[in-house]
Amino acid sequence: MNENKRARTKNFYNIIARLYDPFKNLWNKVFSQKAEQKFSNFLLSNVDKNKTILELGCGTAVNLEKIHELNLSFKSYVGVDLTPNMLEAAKNKFPSDSAIEFLQEDLYDFVNNEIKNNRTYDIILCTWVLSHLEHQGQLINEIQKLLNDNGKLFLIFTTKPKWYVSFWMTPLFKWIFSGNYVPETEIKQFNNVLNFQQFSANMVSVVEIGE
Repeated sequence: MNENKRARTKNFYNIIARLYDPFKNLWNKVFSQKAEQKFSNFLLSNVDKNKTILELGCGTAVNLEKIHELNLSFKSYVGVDLTPNMLEAAKNKFPSDSAIEFLQEDLYDFVNNEIKNNRTYDIILCTWVLSHLEHQGQLINEIQKLLNDNGKLFLIFTTKPKWYVSFWMTPLFKWIFSGNYVPETEIKQFNNVLNFQQFSANMVSVVEIGE
Protein backbone atom coordinates (compact mmCIF):
# COMPACT_ATOMS: atom_id res chain seq x y z
CA MET A 1 0.00 0.00 0.00
CA ASN A 2 1.15 3.55 -0.72
CA GLU A 3 2.77 4.77 2.50
CA ASN A 4 0.82 8.05 2.60
CA LYS A 5 -2.47 6.26 2.07
CA ARG A 6 -1.52 3.63 4.63
CA ALA A 7 -0.77 6.34 7.21
CA ARG A 8 -4.03 8.22 6.46
CA THR A 9 -6.11 5.07 6.77
CA LYS A 10 -4.42 4.02 10.00
CA ASN A 11 -4.85 7.48 11.52
CA PHE A 12 -8.49 7.75 10.42
CA TYR A 13 -9.53 4.45 11.98
CA ASN A 14 -7.49 5.07 15.11
CA ILE A 15 -9.54 8.22 15.63
CA ILE A 16 -12.96 6.66 14.99
CA ALA A 17 -12.35 3.28 16.67
CA ARG A 18 -14.66 4.00 19.60
CA LEU A 19 -17.43 5.14 17.28
CA TYR A 20 -17.01 2.38 14.71
CA ASP A 21 -19.49 -0.17 16.08
CA PRO A 22 -22.51 2.18 16.41
CA PHE A 23 -21.70 3.71 13.03
CA LYS A 24 -21.45 0.25 11.45
CA ASN A 25 -24.85 -0.68 12.89
CA LEU A 26 -26.36 2.46 11.37
CA TRP A 27 -24.65 1.84 8.01
CA ASN A 28 -26.01 -1.71 7.95
CA LYS A 29 -29.57 -0.56 8.59
CA VAL A 30 -29.49 2.18 5.95
CA PHE A 31 -27.35 0.71 3.17
CA SER A 32 -26.33 -2.92 3.62
CA GLN A 33 -29.06 -5.04 5.20
CA LYS A 34 -29.27 -7.32 2.16
CA ALA A 35 -25.49 -7.66 1.87
CA GLU A 36 -25.18 -8.50 5.56
CA GLN A 37 -27.92 -11.10 5.21
CA LYS A 38 -25.96 -12.67 2.35
CA PHE A 39 -22.95 -12.69 4.64
CA SER A 40 -24.90 -14.42 7.43
CA ASN A 41 -26.14 -17.03 4.95
CA PHE A 42 -22.57 -17.60 3.78
CA LEU A 43 -21.38 -18.13 7.35
CA LEU A 44 -24.22 -20.51 8.14
CA SER A 45 -23.44 -22.56 5.02
CA ASN A 46 -19.66 -22.68 5.40
CA VAL A 47 -18.49 -22.32 9.00
CA ASP A 48 -18.23 -25.37 11.23
CA LYS A 49 -16.03 -26.69 14.03
CA ASN A 50 -13.38 -27.97 11.60
CA LYS A 51 -12.87 -24.73 9.67
CA THR A 52 -9.94 -22.32 9.90
CA ILE A 53 -10.91 -18.69 9.33
CA LEU A 54 -8.79 -15.73 8.26
CA GLU A 55 -10.24 -12.23 8.34
CA LEU A 56 -8.35 -9.50 6.51
CA GLY A 57 -9.23 -6.10 7.94
CA CYS A 58 -11.02 -7.44 11.01
CA GLY A 59 -11.45 -4.02 12.62
CA THR A 60 -13.28 -4.25 15.95
CA ALA A 61 -14.23 -7.89 15.29
CA VAL A 62 -17.86 -7.21 14.37
CA ASN A 63 -17.79 -10.17 11.96
CA LEU A 64 -16.45 -12.46 14.65
CA GLU A 65 -19.30 -11.26 16.87
CA LYS A 66 -21.70 -12.20 14.09
CA ILE A 67 -20.21 -15.71 13.94
CA HIS A 68 -20.81 -16.08 17.67
CA GLU A 69 -24.34 -14.66 17.41
CA LEU A 70 -25.08 -17.35 14.82
CA ASN A 71 -23.82 -19.98 17.32
CA LEU A 72 -21.17 -21.19 14.90
CA SER A 73 -18.03 -23.00 16.06
CA PHE A 74 -14.68 -23.02 14.27
CA LYS A 75 -11.25 -24.57 14.62
CA SER A 76 -9.33 -21.28 14.58
CA TYR A 77 -9.72 -17.63 13.69
CA VAL A 78 -6.99 -15.14 12.75
CA GLY A 79 -7.96 -11.47 12.47
CA VAL A 80 -5.53 -9.05 10.79
CA ASP A 81 -5.81 -5.27 10.91
CA LEU A 82 -3.56 -2.24 10.49
CA THR A 83 -5.04 -0.08 13.24
CA PRO A 84 -4.05 -0.48 16.92
CA ASN A 85 -7.19 1.08 18.41
CA MET A 86 -9.50 -1.08 16.31
CA LEU A 87 -7.57 -4.20 17.36
CA GLU A 88 -7.66 -3.15 20.99
CA ALA A 89 -11.46 -3.04 20.78
CA ALA A 90 -11.47 -6.48 19.13
CA LYS A 91 -9.22 -8.00 21.78
CA ASN A 92 -11.39 -6.57 24.55
CA LYS A 93 -14.38 -8.41 23.09
CA PHE A 94 -12.55 -11.76 22.97
CA PRO A 95 -9.89 -11.66 25.69
CA SER A 96 -9.35 -15.32 26.50
CA ASP A 97 -10.21 -17.63 23.60
CA SER A 98 -7.21 -19.72 22.54
CA ALA A 99 -8.79 -20.33 19.11
CA ILE A 100 -8.73 -16.59 18.33
CA GLU A 101 -5.68 -14.55 17.37
CA PHE A 102 -5.46 -10.87 16.40
CA LEU A 103 -2.47 -9.47 14.51
CA GLN A 104 -1.51 -5.89 13.70
CA GLU A 105 -0.01 -6.05 10.23
CA ASP A 106 -0.22 -4.42 6.83
CA LEU A 107 -2.56 -6.57 4.75
CA TYR A 108 -0.25 -6.74 1.73
CA ASP A 109 2.75 -7.76 3.83
CA PHE A 110 0.71 -10.35 5.71
CA VAL A 111 -0.64 -11.97 2.53
CA ASN A 112 2.82 -12.11 0.94
CA ASN A 113 4.34 -13.69 4.05
CA GLU A 114 1.57 -16.26 4.38
CA ILE A 115 2.02 -17.26 0.73
CA LYS A 116 5.78 -17.64 1.25
CA ASN A 117 5.15 -19.81 4.32
CA ASN A 118 2.57 -21.95 2.49
CA ARG A 119 -0.15 -21.23 5.05
CA THR A 120 -3.74 -21.82 3.99
CA TYR A 121 -7.24 -21.36 5.41
CA ASP A 122 -10.68 -22.82 4.79
CA ILE A 123 -12.52 -19.49 4.88
CA ILE A 124 -11.21 -15.98 4.21
CA LEU A 125 -13.32 -12.92 4.98
CA CYS A 126 -12.67 -9.38 3.77
CA THR A 127 -15.54 -6.96 4.28
CA TRP A 128 -15.57 -3.17 3.83
CA VAL A 129 -11.80 -3.12 3.30
CA LEU A 130 -11.08 -3.01 -0.44
CA SER A 131 -12.01 0.68 -0.74
CA HIS A 132 -8.86 1.53 1.19
CA LEU A 133 -6.55 -0.62 -0.92
CA GLU A 134 -4.90 -0.43 -4.33
CA HIS A 135 -4.73 -2.91 -7.22
CA GLN A 136 -7.67 -4.83 -5.76
CA GLY A 137 -7.90 -7.34 -8.60
CA GLN A 138 -4.30 -8.44 -8.24
CA LEU A 139 -4.60 -8.53 -4.45
CA ILE A 140 -7.74 -10.70 -4.44
CA ASN A 141 -6.10 -13.20 -6.77
CA GLU A 142 -3.08 -13.33 -4.46
CA ILE A 143 -5.34 -13.87 -1.45
CA GLN A 144 -6.87 -16.87 -3.19
CA LYS A 145 -3.50 -18.60 -2.91
CA LEU A 146 -4.19 -18.80 0.84
CA LEU A 147 -7.32 -20.91 0.35
CA ASN A 148 -7.34 -24.62 1.11
CA ASP A 149 -8.86 -27.00 -1.42
CA ASN A 150 -12.59 -26.22 -1.54
CA GLY A 151 -11.93 -23.04 0.44
CA LYS A 152 -14.11 -19.94 0.11
CA LEU A 153 -13.39 -16.20 0.06
CA PHE A 154 -16.21 -13.76 0.89
CA LEU A 155 -16.04 -10.05 0.07
CA ILE A 156 -18.22 -7.02 0.71
CA PHE A 157 -17.08 -3.67 -0.65
CA THR A 158 -18.34 -0.38 -2.03
CA THR A 159 -18.72 0.35 -5.72
CA LYS A 160 -19.88 3.45 -7.56
CA PRO A 161 -23.68 3.67 -7.26
CA LYS A 162 -26.16 4.71 -9.89
CA TRP A 163 -26.09 8.39 -10.84
CA TYR A 164 -29.02 9.47 -8.67
CA VAL A 165 -27.14 8.25 -5.58
CA SER A 166 -23.59 8.94 -6.75
CA PHE A 167 -23.89 12.72 -7.07
CA TRP A 168 -24.51 13.20 -3.34
CA MET A 169 -23.10 9.99 -1.88
CA THR A 170 -19.62 10.10 -3.45
CA PRO A 171 -18.28 13.15 -1.55
CA LEU A 172 -19.95 11.89 1.65
CA PHE A 173 -18.42 8.45 1.18
CA LYS A 174 -14.92 9.83 0.72
CA TRP A 175 -15.31 11.97 3.83
CA ILE A 176 -16.81 9.22 6.03
CA PHE A 177 -14.64 6.31 4.94
CA SER A 178 -11.48 8.02 3.76
CA GLY A 179 -11.65 5.63 0.81
CA ASN A 180 -12.74 5.18 -2.81
CA TYR A 181 -15.15 2.96 -4.68
CA VAL A 182 -13.68 -0.26 -6.09
CA PRO A 183 -13.55 0.17 -9.90
CA GLU A 184 -15.34 -2.26 -12.19
CA THR A 185 -12.05 -2.83 -14.03
CA GLU A 186 -10.56 -4.28 -10.82
CA ILE A 187 -13.58 -6.48 -10.09
CA LYS A 188 -13.38 -7.99 -13.58
CA GLN A 189 -9.89 -9.26 -12.72
CA PHE A 190 -11.15 -11.46 -9.85
CA ASN A 191 -10.64 -15.15 -10.59
CA ASN A 192 -12.95 -18.03 -9.61
CA VAL A 193 -16.01 -15.91 -8.85
CA LEU A 194 -18.95 -18.08 -7.76
CA ASN A 195 -21.44 -15.32 -7.05
CA PHE A 196 -21.55 -11.54 -7.58
CA GLN A 197 -24.43 -9.34 -6.44
CA GLN A 198 -25.00 -5.63 -5.95
CA PHE A 199 -27.38 -3.78 -3.63
CA SER A 200 -28.36 -0.23 -2.65
CA ALA A 201 -28.30 1.18 -6.19
CA ASN A 202 -25.11 -0.83 -6.88
CA MET A 203 -23.19 0.89 -4.08
CA VAL A 204 -22.71 -2.32 -2.09
CA SER A 205 -21.16 -5.33 -3.83
CA VAL A 206 -20.94 -8.90 -2.56
CA VAL A 207 -18.61 -11.48 -4.09
CA GLU A 208 -18.12 -15.14 -3.20
CA ILE A 209 -15.02 -16.80 -4.59
CA GLY A 210 -14.13 -20.49 -4.53
CA GLU A 211 -10.79 -22.27 -4.89
